[in-house]
Amino acid sequence: HKAYTILKALELTSIGTKYEGSCSNPLQHLSSITLLFITTMFCHVVVAFTAEMTLPTTILVFHVSGIVGYQTLLWIVVAEFSWWYIINVIVLLVASFCF
Repeated sequence: HKAYTILKALELTSIGTKYEGSCSNPLQHLSSITLLFITTMFCHVVVAFTAEMTLPTTILVFHVSGIVGYQTLLWIVVAEFSWWYIINVIVLLVASFCF
């Protein structure tokens, strides 16, 4: 549980540092990436605090929502590299098959 929290805190800190001096904040405007991040965080928190973590389906939903949430933050950080998300989707698919 702590690994996802630490990774997401580092990502949010880097987003804050990157957009600190600019007038545009990528999390202020509702985009598909922001909506995906909010949805995955909601699923991740609900599963972490209310579901029974002994079931395999619950564990799968917990890890997939954590990984997708991390990936969406990574897409915001490296928005200049539009091709980067293709590599991350492939890594996400490989990681999801490993669970």
